[in-house]
Amino acid sequence: MRFSDHYSIKPTHLTNGYLVEPERCPSWPVASSSPVDVEVTRNESQLIRAECRTAVTEMDTAWRRMQSAVTERLDQRVRDIQFLRKDLEWKLEQITGEADDLFKMSSRLAKALEACRRRRSSGAERPCPPEARRGTSWPRFWSSSPASSG
Repeated sequence: MRFSDHYSIKPTHLTNGYLVEPERCPSWPVASSSPVDVEVTRNESQLIRAECRTAVTEMDTAWRRMQSAVTERLDQRVRDIQFLRKDLEWKLEQITGEADDLFKMSSRLAKALEACRRRRSSGAERPCPPEARRGTSWPRFWSSSPASSG
């Protein structure tokens, strides 16, 4: 006596994640199918497998194309950022140099003003250097020594 003779065990079919009894699933192949039906089912399954392979290949190609495009855009963005960074660094160096020059001019101006105040308070007849009265250019006027003004 077999186990299946004692208990009526029915084969089941998995449909959409649920177990379904064969009578409720019309696509369930019946064991008594003819050889022609089996061959048709086999051909259909081969077609489905071929379609699936084609779909997977197309998806892979599309994915690689998208990845390549995104990589190109990211590379371009990185190059743009590197260019902008170098440009900003150059401008920063330029502004830093100008600020240093302005600071030097400011300190020279402060020294010159202090010298003028000292001359004025000491009663000198010429409170400012003669270059200032003649209207010479700024660099000559603010130079550190009369010999360098030239």
